[in-house]
Amino acid sequence: MISLHILSQGPAQKSALQNCLTAAKDGDALILIGEGVLNALSPPNHLSCYALHEDIIKHGLSEQIPDSITMIDYPEFVSLCTQYSPICSWF
Repeated sequence: MISLHILSQGPAQKSALQNCLTAAKDGDALILIGEGVLNALSPPNHLSCYALHEDIIKHGLSEQIPDSITMIDYPEFVSLCTQYSPICSWF
């Protein structure tokens, strides 16, 4: 089963990121939202990674996001949520 992980905690909350990465398996996807987009500067290699474009802009990271991160809007966020099961939220 391919899981979708949603991470809203920034690097200061290392336990949320560590727990997410420990639970995630190859082929899973990760969406970074809120403060979680601050983790986009060093994304994990074994996951498909997405970040909410609105939050990237809010945190002034538009020019720093690596090509391995796909920026998405809210409709794309909802679409991704319909493609994966289960969905794990890391707040």
